[in-house]
Amino acid sequence: MLDDGKNHVKEVIECVLSDEGEHDCPETDNKNEDKWNLVIETKDGAIFNIPFESGKKTLGSKLVESSPVFERMLINPMREKFEKKVILHDVHFEIFLKFLNFIQFGQLNFSKEFEVYYMYEFADEYQVSDLMRASADGMRPYMTMQNNERIEMLAYLHSDSYLKGLVDFFKNQDSVQNFSNAEEMDDEEEMDMECDSSFDFYQ
Repeated sequence: MLDDGKNHVKEVIECVLSDEGEHDCPETDNKNEDKWNLVIETKDGAIFNIPFESGKKTLGSKLVESSPVFERMLINPMREKFEKKVILHDVHFEIFLKFLNFIQFGQLNFSKEFEVYYMYEFADEYQVSDLMRASADGMRPYMTMQNNERIEMLAYLHSDSYLKGLVDFFKNQDSVQNFSNAEEMDDEEEMDMECDSSFDFYQ
């Protein structure tokens, strides 16, 4: 839910929705058929008015270009097309806001690990291929021996060869590092043995 930070969230949303740095969006009941809004509501009740304008590149046009799922909603005779409203029952507003920021400005930043996995799932569900790949790259800092099994399972469940390749690369790097560390330990042990053998007991 949007609690005390509601006004701040509203300002952030308006900033992302603006195409030219202007924060005023067209009204949803605009009589000009060339301009209209798609209302998108997330599972926690955040409302996004996504602007469309005939013949112009807007956040709305970027939305349908990036996601075949949203495109089908607005092209086919579906409920979303007639009501001009989409309810995302399984998407948090933070994730959708990051998605809009990605398609608007090409930026994707994660402050918490769980955000990466939520975004990855969102990108696959709505078929945003470049976002899915960027989210896979966002998992790199979180690849550890303890966490790798979970990420590898994600790659398997989503049939994602790119993410699987990242996991395999991490495994190989880790194996090389372990091998290098083992070699260093062997070298140190050999040096210790040489020092012991050269010790003159009768000195």
